[in-house]
Amino acid sequence: FRFPGGCIVEGTDLETRYNWKNSVGPVENRKLNENRWHYTFDTRLFPDYYQSYGMGFFEFFQLCEDIGAEPLPVVSCGLACQFQNGVDAHCSLDEIDTFVQDAIDLVEFANGDINTEWGKLRADMGHPEPFGMKYLAVGNEQWGEEYIEHLLPFLEALRKECPEIEIVGTSGPYASGDYFDYLWPKMKELEADLVDEHYYWSAADVVKKTTVPIISDLSKCGGCRGNGLRCARLCRPSASIRVLSREARKCAGEDKAYLRF
Repeated sequence: FRFPGGCIVEGTDLETRYNWKNSVGPVENRKLNENRWHYTFDTRLFPDYYQSYGMGFFEFFQLCEDIGAEPLPVVSCGLACQFQNGVDAHCSLDEIDTFVQDAIDLVEFANGDINTEWGKLRADMGHPEPFGMKYLAVGNEQWGEEYIEHLLPFLEALRKECPEIEIVGTSGPYASGDYFDYLWPKMKELEADLVDEHYYWSAADVVKKTTVPIISDLSKCGGCRGNGLRCARLCRPSASIRVLSREARKCAGEDKAYLRF
């Protein structure tokens, strides 16, 4: 279960990004934040699209427990929405440590001992047992050298401080093209544990672009692991149909495509 989504993690700017630390503690004390889509729609003359943080990261982890899902939190990598902003809107590499620490602290909140600062807060909120978080996505659908430069400090720190966490990178906002072709090799080079591909396709596009036969073997595909990677949302058992990525299909054999039902 990926939370809190994508673009709101980036924010209209970094000031309005989703900050998980503002989403925990007493609900009545959580700071109101505007939503990333606050100013997006021309029909809304008086924007009032806010985030109350009424459902924050504590409730997210609880929900995952209740429905039997693995939590996949997404944290800001210090890049504001790249579609809306220039480079001057992003966190400089000299100031990236705050964002990296936020990621490390989230792991402590989810999994840390109750004697730690963030583990104690989790216990005070009613859940002394660790949530057992395994995955953490750094950034949403970022792209380019900016993303790699901002991702590197996270990889170094998380692998040192939280080696049990599998880190999810991204291949950008599209499932093909220059951004995709640049980032996939970079993810392999950096040995990201998982890669999050984004598909803005209609159901008709999925059918049209899936030209290989469907097979009924729902055992582990093994395709992505052939590359030392796997796709975060496309190779896992799911109630919906998911098509393996181009990389995974190549590993599994061009005559096969695994779909999950």
